[in-house]
Amino acid sequence: MTMRNEKIVLTFWGTRGSIPSPGKDKSGYGGNTSCIKLKLPNHELIILDAGTGIRELGNSLLLKKKKVCAYIFLSHYHWDHIQGLPFFAPAYNAGNTLTILGADHPEFPLEKIFSSQMESIHFPVRSSSLSANIRFMKLSFGNYYVAETEVKSIRTNHPGINLSYSFTFDGRKIIYMTDNELLPQITRVKSHIDYQRE
Repeated sequence: MTMRNEKIVLTFWGTRGSIPSPGKDKSGYGGNTSCIKLKLPNHELIILDAGTGIRELGNSLLLKKKKVCAYIFLSHYHWDHIQGLPFFAPAYNAGNTLTILGADHPEFPLEKIFSSQMESIHFPVRSSSLSANIRFMKLSFGNYYVAETEVKSIRTNHPGINLSYSFTFDGRKIIYMTDNELLPQITRVKSHIDYQRE
């Protein structure tokens, strides 16, 4: 069987915005904030955003009792997209490798955005205590090649610096675009249309 015949699997671990919404009445779509697992035929693991859903995703990965190598793409740095990172269990285990990717913010380095939410005033464990090999990759708007996958990023319209990502693997394409307030400007609309069609 060629990779072309193998499935690309998306698993939604968190779909809520702003705050987690627990409760039985939320069971249809879950109560956690943004986190999606993208499993490619080449067995590379891509995680889209790190809201509270990444906690349960991390627990499920540990149950497999295998080393975790994951690429975590952050669309932006609002709480509901990063607040699960301190609770991602694979980050505490030596032998695991996590690459965290996100926009290069002019005032707040990616590493600082990650570590600041684990400062003692906010969280009992410091980021320096994490045993996994954690790397950071700052992205701008453009084309990249990550996890044997062609990745393209484009800026979206939302407070702060926000990226949408497209992943093209073996002729198939998936676009992850969240928190985007649509604007009528022709240039912005055209660039987004081209981004989706390419």
